[in-house]
Amino acid sequence: MREKINKIFVYGTLEKTEFFIDLISAGEIRYVGSGKIRAKLYDLGEYPGAVEHKESYVYGRVYEAQNIDKVLPLFDKYEEFYPDNLESSLFVRKVVRVTMENGESLKAFVTFTAKNVSF
Repeated sequence: MREKINKIFVYGTLEKTEFFIDLISAGEIRYVGSGKIRAKLYDLGEYPGAVEHKESYVYGRVYEAQNIDKVLPLFDKYEEFYPDNLESSLFVRKVVRVTMENGESLKAFVTFTAKNVSF
């Protein structure tokens, strides 16, 4: 049986957006704790973007969605991730392992900078 993942790892400026604050206010997501992923953060101008990287960490926060099937499409739209059109996507969504501050490990969705973004 496939594991149902209902957590989202958030980094950068996303938590300060009206979109994100509305999700919390509506009870769609709740804070779980702080953690880190194996990635490197880049300044893309208006916002940061992470790229998977084995020797660096990106620190962020984990949120749990009450209904992940409802919340993921909202994140996808906001992050300009188009699962059926990766070439047009600004970000891509993946499942990664997050190391929490308390040392525990869990799986969560995260958006990484799409390959078509140049540095």
